[in-house]
Amino acid sequence: MDNMNYVTAVARIRANENYLLQRADIDRLITAKTPGDALRVLADKGWNTESGDLNGTLRAENDRLWSLIRECAPDFGAFSALIVENDFHNYKAVLKGTVTGTDYDGLLLSPCITPVSELKKAVSERSFEHLPSYMREAASEAFDALAHTGDGQFADIRLDRAMLEATLELAEGSGEDFMKKLAEIIVAAADLRIAARGAKTKKPRQLLELAIAPCPTLEKQALLAAALQGTDILAEHIEHTPYAEAAAAMRETAPSLAGLEKWCDNAAVSYAAEYRYDPFGIAALAAFILSKRNEIKTARIVISAKRAGIGEEEIRGHVRKTG
Repeated sequence: MDNMNYVTAVARIRANENYLLQRADIDRLITAKTPGDALRVLADKGWNTESGDLNGTLRAENDRLWSLIRECAPDFGAFSALIVENDFHNYKAVLKGTVTGTDYDGLLLSPCITPVSELKKAVSERSFEHLPSYMREAASEAFDALAHTGDGQFADIRLDRAMLEATLELAEGSGEDFMKKLAEIIVAAADLRIAARGAKTKKPRQLLELAIAPCPTLEKQALLAAALQGTDILAEHIEHTPYAEAAAAMRETAPSLAGLEKWCDNAAVSYAAEYRYDPFGIAALAAFILSKRNEIKTARIVISAKRAGIGEEEIRGHVRKTG
């Protein structure tokens, strides 16, 4: 697509950046006396808090984000690599809800590429050939694991890896170099998180082999071998990849993985932020989407932590980058 088509869209996004949470707003969230006070901070920034419920507020803000992108993006499909995780989440919700006979409507996410009706049909009819090619095999295997053996862990891991592979595939299909690189970073961050958690909890090779997705900027077998030797060896290995900053973050909070977890959550936002002022392409819109998603995640972290009675300093350690 001619990148000139994005000029008007970028201008509108830039105007909406004024409503993103700034550092002072996040500080107000953190220092709010009660979760209700924190919700009022969000209301002051234009968030819809009429439900009085955290989940309802976050869902409304997510809907507002994607409504804006639909309205102004020349090609909404160009963001498929950032949307497809919702499809896999929804498939998990439909699959588990159907198998256990529990309601899942409140768990479904939007936007999505594959209509929920198609996911329901696939599960109810045990027929997966009409699902997208990047979902088909994993959906079938997850169904068999959960329905026949009750192995929910395998189902989750198999679908999560397929989601990462789909992220790369859809970014490649977008024809946008920025999206391809962004997808690589998203998948790399996920792989590093999986490897680090596996190293810390001493997960077996078979499970890590299943969970870690192929990534152009990481050598899977080398990452796997390092993870099996523990967190110190893993950090040393990561230091010699394009993600040396992740190793530094990991060491900074060792033996806790908090530093690495935070780096992984911020990696895509940090990359996209470098392009947020580009008026001629998709990058500024993608940067806004990622910033807004981390903003929503930050609101969830802060208010949930307040409900749990966690102190302000500990909360600050978990706050994510929003731009």
